Amino acid sequence: MSRAGFTIFELVVLVAVLIASAALVCPVVSSEKLRADRARAEEQCRQIAVALQAYLRETGHTASAIVADSLTGRPLHWLIGPGEPPRINPFRDDGPGGRLADFLLRPDPRNPAWSGPRIERLDPDPWGRAYLVNTHGLVTPAEHTWILSAGPNGIVETVPESRETGGDDIGRVLP
Repeated sequence: MSRAGFTIFELVVLVAVLIASAALVCPVVSSEKLRADRARAEEQCRQIAVALQAYLRETGHTASAIVADSLTGRPLHWLIGPGEPPRINPFRDDGPGGRLADFLLRPDPRNPAWSGPRIERLDPDPWGRAYLVNTHGLVTPAEHTWILSAGPNGIVETVPESRETGGDDIGRVLP
């Protein structure tokens, strides 16, 4: 006697094969997404670095000019882009900060030679967090100027004095 359809055992085997296949494919897809996100963050750090260098070159400012708040004249120790701030920002403990967009997207009221914007868009990193720029190195050559994404974990783990990123941070040191 022939019956149309599948037995319960055949259905269980089919579901087990589908689950096993998904278990093999998911890590590959997840790994590729992380790799693509890291590459995008690296490219955005590069674009910010190029834009900061163009700002300095175009305005004729010394590097210290970028770290002065246009309203108060106070030195700025770090700049932050749009997006959610990283959960831990070691630069914040170092002194006052400013908005990166004020130097790359908006006209500089202190310098009529500025003809920006120097970057088309300033977006958060692939994880929705803001990029950080440690501006100490712009003034003090002994320190490095970092442009950083806090990476997937959202915690800045890079030490400002280092030339290597820490943890899962993605970044670039200005030359």
